[in-house]
Amino acid sequence: MKARLHKGSTVPLYRQLEEILKEAIRRGEFRPGDRLPTEMELCEIFGVSRITVRQALNELAREGFLYRQQGSGTFVNDRIPSKIETLRIIVPEESWITPLKKAVRIYNQESSSSWPRVQLEGVIMGGPKFHPEIASAVGRGQAPDAALIDSVRLREFVDLHYIEPLDEVDAEWVAGYKRDLLPLFAKNNSYRGHLWGIQMDATVAVLWYRKDILEAEGLAPPRTWEELVVVARRLQEEACRRRYGLGPFVLAFPGGPEAEEITTFILSAFIWAAGGELCR
Repeated sequence: MKARLHKGSTVPLYRQLEEILKEAIRRGEFRPGDRLPTEMELCEIFGVSRITVRQALNELAREGFLYRQQGSGTFVNDRIPSKIETLRIIVPEESWITPLKKAVRIYNQESSSSWPRVQLEGVIMGGPKFHPEIASAVGRGQAPDAALIDSVRLREFVDLHYIEPLDEVDAEWVAGYKRDLLPLFAKNNSYRGHLWGIQMDATVAVLWYRKDILEAEGLAPPRTWEELVVVARRLQEEACRRRYGLGPFVLAFPGGPEAEEITTFILSAFIWAAGGELCR
């Protein structure tokens, strides 16, 4: 194993080590039934902590490449798949790798033995460089198989021919997927009559209110902008604030500088509802 870890890379060390060990198994450096070097030996070989080594070995065991025997060591599984397809996926944060690897593991467990096994090559590329780096990878002919992008970038990437329509890849699967999807999400991921993306998650902006105060003041929970203004003005009255011990700000929303885009998502709805517009 002559490969080295790149400690300045955005890819975590344990994932780099995981890929190195996988490649060594594929090349036959470690054959089915062979025992791998001990955790301490791997620490010395690669100059990393035992936690890093253990994380890499645990991932390989979960994917079926290794099995571990207490007191004996870690061994290469006897049933290493001969056909392996690598999926290269770019994500903005490390937290997205875990559910994706779980999906790959389930696929490998449930798919027919005649189908190729799948392994995931996750590239973590966060911060403001995320979308430009995807564009750069496409320009170099190194486009990922999939990438987690903001939905607002979807049309831009489609117009640049970065994305392939999913219904042209597997129309039957897309038809079933859209039946299980809320119409709004299907619409947001569609463009020019095609579905281009899969909804990974969804969040909502929330307005909290004190039911007891509204009931005491004879106010119903606001459902429109106008109703919210009525409630806010009542609660802002000095007598009302004094009666319930309210501070100078009677309405509060999750946000602030540290919330970054969450603040934008929440406040933009109120700006539009009040007839305002965001600067372009």
